[in-house]
Amino acid sequence: MKVHLISTNTFPSDQGLRTLSACLKREGHEVKMIFLPLGTWDYEVVYDNNVLGLLKKEVKNTKLIGINAMASTRKRAEQLIKFFSSQRKLLKHVILSV
Repeated sequence: MKVHLISTNTFPSDQGLRTLSACLKREGHEVKMIFLPLGTWDYEVVYDNNVLGLLKKEVKNTKLIGINAMASTRKRAEQLIKFFSSQRKLLKHVILSV
């Protein structure tokens, strides 16, 4: 299964996301991780339409999207969930991990 794991965290260390990726790969899934730090401490800032457009292209034909966020980047994760939810043809399942 094709899986994309997306991190909204400011500093993309995401050990948990990397562990999940390794476990999925071990089970034979095709996994790609996408790190989306914005480089700002202003957590009210969300992704612009250019980033969302690039994401839409990147996750085309994926079966599962996992989104990882910290409480501070919750708004960015919510933005991605709403965006992907509006693209029903784009994906079947979105999972959020906070």
